[in-house]
Amino acid sequence: MWIGRFKLWHKGSMVEQSSKGLDVRVLVHYLNTFKEGSETYAARVAVFQGKDKEEAKQRFAKDARVRLLHEDGDQLFMAFKAAKYSHQSMLNRNVFFAKPVLIRNGFTYWTLASWDKKHLTDLYNRIKKIGPDVKIETLSVSKGSLNLFLPAVLSRMTSRQKEALETALEEGYYDYPREMSMEEIAKKHRIARTTFQSHLRKAEKKVISALMEQEHI
Repeated sequence: MWIGRFKLWHKGSMVEQSSKGLDVRVLVHYLNTFKEGSETYAARVAVFQGKDKEEAKQRFAKDARVRLLHEDGDQLFMAFKAAKYSHQSMLNRNVFFAKPVLIRNGFTYWTLASWDKKHLTDLYNRIKKIGPDVKIETLSVSKGSLNLFLPAVLSRMTSRQKEALETALEEGYYDYPREMSMEEIAKKHRIARTTFQSHLRKAEKKVISALMEQEHI
């Protein structure tokens, strides 16, 4: 399977206006597409992470283009009128999302997959031709394995658990040989070792549980 990572920007988009300048990560999962009268809507759930997540949630909820369906903690369930240059119009049967869409600092990040590299290249070229108000950058295109289900485990973690897992990974805790011990990581990031260990162990348990659940689908 071919996997491509793309960075996109759309002038005046909700993504640009609602996340630019904030310390926030928003993971968006597309739920469905439905029609009401003559209008077509795309339903999505967005998970907000980071110190400015409350501000970002307010910006999203106040945007006139957003139809807020439900709020559940750091998750917002929303619907939008299908836009001319949205993924609904640009993607086709040969390309699909391999991970939730990432929104960060005014940009959208897509991780897409296809069984043929040509389909990813064709998508890039179609978006590139739209014009100056829509920009796309290829971050990587490579051949690899595809796991569509495990990313859902992130929604089960608290923000502290996600942060502990990301920090441990970045500091080489899971490398062999291990680059930094748990004590060294906690000291570097000025966190009590027992607190860091607790968050990390709970995050690891959720990852392992998700793996085992997937094996028994």
